[in-house]
Amino acid sequence: MKSTVFFIVFLSAALAFPKGSEEPQFKRLYVDPIEPVPENILPRIINGQEVAPNSIPYQAYIILSGTTTLLCSGSLISPRYVLTVAHCLIGASSATVYLGAHDISEDDEPNRLVITTSHLIAHEEYEGSSITNDIGLIEFIEPVELGEHINVVSLPSRNGEVDYYVGLLGRVSGWGVFVEEGDTSPVLLAVNSTVISNRVCNNYFGIVQDHQVCISGAQGGATCNGDSGGPLVVGNEQIGLISYGVRGCLRGYPSVSTRTDSFLDWIELHTDLIF
Repeated sequence: MKSTVFFIVFLSAALAFPKGSEEPQFKRLYVDPIEPVPENILPRIINGQEVAPNSIPYQAYIILSGTTTLLCSGSLISPRYVLTVAHCLIGASSATVYLGAHDISEDDEPNRLVITTSHLIAHEEYEGSSITNDIGLIEFIEPVELGEHINVVSLPSRNGEVDYYVGLLGRVSGWGVFVEEGDTSPVLLAVNSTVISNRVCNNYFGIVQDHQVCISGAQGGATCNGDSGGPLVVGNEQIGLISYGVRGCLRGYPSVSTRTDSFLDWIELHTDLIF
């Protein structure tokens, strides 16, 4: 059975969005699973835990403006570039990036830096129907100052092995919805989950490719709307960018990320980084 990919948009409370403006929406990629939804698996809290403020100093909260206003996540990979997914950037004309943020319901956090830019780079061969090459960049005109509260994430080296990370414990983080069709989290949440093989992941989705990496939902944690583009980290390295999951953010199902080490040449071509 061939999986079908959909784009869906969720309205949500805009905790950090300027008063008087239209409320942002979530651009969410999901896939109908090959396996039927078990009767005992229902939409519910995704089990994220609040992290210590600024303990993930590379985490970015992103408001994208265009024909609609969208919320996504990303990671700072150099003083001038934020890494995110292409499906967040398609149709956007500018991005407002929050760095050093934790509680986005607060009007003024002491360590927060907010930057607006129109320099958005989606992968030239991004394909929404198959969720291929789902990676993009946001460029700042001026570099940001790095320090304790705002810093860059380490990217992996080239290894070329599809199952290189299988069995390792990964962490995903973001401010996305923690109950399906619910509100965003005002504070940064994270959840730990084990990396599984693409073969096992394809038992659920059927479209997982070598340039993607999956984490299990068996521990009860998963990504949901608004987390797109956020970092999947193993140890101190970002091995992926949150791309898509099962419709309904159901507990027990894997989540799929774009695999960072598959795009190091592309990142090097479009940034000031050298690997």
